[in-house]
Amino acid sequence: MSIENPELKPEQLVVKKTLEYGDDWESRKDAIIEKLDKKAEIIAEFKKLTDSISLETPHEEVRLKLRDYLKNIKTSFSEEMGFMLDKYNLLYLKFKEISYELESSDTDLSNERILENEIVCGEMIDIEKNDDVYFLIELERIIEDLIVKNKFIKENQDKEGFFLEDIKTRKEEGEMLTGEEFSRGPFDIVFLTDDEIAINKRYCGGYHIGNTPYSVVKNNENIKRRDITIEHEKIHNLLDGVFSMSTSNINHIKNRIERYKRLVNLNAPKNIIDNEKGLIMGTSFKEIIDDSHNEIMATVKNTYSEYFDMWTQEALSMAIFNNSSRNAKFSTNLDFNFENASNNLSTAGKDAGRFVEFLENEIKGEKDDDLLDFYKKLLKDFKDVFVNIYKNIILNMKYAKRLENDDYLKTYSLFAILKPYQYRHIATYIESKQNKEKK
Repeated sequence: MSIENPELKPEQLVVKKTLEYGDDWESRKDAIIEKLDKKAEIIAEFKKLTDSISLETPHEEVRLKLRDYLKNIKTSFSEEMGFMLDKYNLLYLKFKEISYELESSDTDLSNERILENEIVCGEMIDIEKNDDVYFLIELERIIEDLIVKNKFIKENQDKEGFFLEDIKTRKEEGEMLTGEEFSRGPFDIVFLTDDEIAINKRYCGGYHIGNTPYSVVKNNENIKRRDITIEHEKIHNLLDGVFSMSTSNINHIKNRIERYKRLVNLNAPKNIIDNEKGLIMGTSFKEIIDDSHNEIMATVKNTYSEYFDMWTQEALSMAIFNNSSRNAKFSTNLDFNFENASNNLSTAGKDAGRFVEFLENEIKGEKDDDLLDFYKKLLKDFKDVFVNIYKNIILNMKYAKRLENDDYLKTYSLFAILKPYQYRHIATYIESKQNKEKK
């Protein structure tokens, strides 16, 4: 039976895919799985490497280990990929240089300089479209970020009380007022606090301060809940080099809608209003979903373990194989709906819930038929895909548990490699692993 579609047998799935993609589907699938397997193995080995590094490991040794690993990985890809990565890094330096000028200059930069920045950004985006190069870009950023964090920790670890005082100087919405250091690793430091933690006026169990090794977690009598939050924030720390904590496609579309409404209220020229309307309707639900990658990735492992602690093996089997005669308590309609998905995917779920609430309010008051239809479709597509992502996490992690340990770790790595909208491919990967084990 297929994991991708539990109601289809494997031979039926092959027919379905052949109809969709032509006779070359099987070879295409094998090529996709081979690429995924290579990247998953790289991430799995990287995790083993970072796990082997302790707080006592000298910084120079840490730096050499991580950079040697990165060098070996780069050589395993084609020369063309290496050339594109080097070009990207040069463009990134130019982008940072011009961005600094834009932020710090008291006078307007020349149009030529601004145009140059737009050209640089365009070239970077073009390079990022290559999955292999983008994978190397992400890996390099993560490694360089961890080297910087390790150096910071090693240089200051003998200064009594340094980290506690330093974190109090960080101006964050959820700034810790009182607390104590709970754990310290080669790349991260976790503080526990009895204070109520509120980010953007919303209470939460913890937060990570971007581009630092610091995470702050609310002290909780429920040790299991506290430890889950600590692991969640440590994943944010690990992914700092890749994900921006301050940008949000959800906020972008919200701002566009608010701007459009202001222009309408001001009776702005029709061409300006139409342009803003076009920007709104050009928003893809995929972009909004993938924007949650950071938070979803930080939740994957604990969503799986915590959710299934409540389920019997019988209930699991009924949900996985979509048996219509299952107990109503574990019906698909109950377990895999938007409410449960948003409630069980931590911050990503809360953000999704707020976005849905925002869209629902816009639908109630929108008078433009085009926008009304767009909002309704965006709402439906967003909720459906978010539920499918949740379902993919639950079922794929369950199936992955049947695999050997290395394959389980590689499957878990795919949640970092693939964007959330692509999680549906993980089922194909797991099936290929199961088929190999049977041979």
